[in-house]
Amino acid sequence: MLRSISASLLLLLLIPSPSMGKENPWLPVTERISEVLDDVSSAYEKGKIRDAKSYLTDAYFGIFEATGMEGAIRTGISARRAYEVESMFGDIRKAINRKAPASEVKDLVEDLKRALREDAERLYRFGILPGEG
Repeated sequence: MLRSISASLLLLLLIPSPSMGKENPWLPVTERISEVLDDVSSAYEKGKIRDAKSYLTDAYFGIFEATGMEGAIRTGISARRAYEVESMFGDIRKAINRKAPASEVKDLVEDLKRALREDAERLYRFGILPGEG
């Protein structure tokens, strides 16, 4: 029995996933979100609170949700992970609202960007493409 399980696992590893051989289509999404999140940090550092909030809203609703990445994370990884990522967006907003130091906002932004890149890789490995989440 162990031999048949090992053979089955080996076979699964050798079967290409739907995404193998293609460029990860989630990377441009995460790059766009990251660029806008960098704008959040920059605006906040310059004291442009309204702009920082606007950029954050754009990153969340205009890219993260609009591209289907939120839904893909929810269905392809887990609802818990989607909640964690959404909470990271919320943590940035809360930090801005309480006038946290710019370094804290920047750290929160970097954590979110890292999480999104990790999730983009996971979605790609699982063969989940934009429009499928």
